[in-house]
Amino acid sequence: MDKILQKVLKNQKNISVRELETALKHFGYFKLRQKGSHATYYNKETKKRFFFPHRKPIKPYYIKNLLILINYEI
Repeated sequence: MDKILQKVLKNQKNISVRELETALKHFGYFKLRQKGSHATYYNKETKKRFFFPHRKPIKPYYIKNLLILINYEI
């Protein structure tokens, strides 16, 4: 888990869908639903949602949005 988390937190390219899902679960997000190619994750504590297309590669834009959601200093 630490390697995946470090990879996501460093905002690296070529993050897989599975790695992004693992990072989301680590920060308290769970899969709310998936409609078509987009998945929606939700955090009960912060009441925030995170959307991303469930295909690879994950664009850096979505990784940056995740880092903003978890209040990580970029």
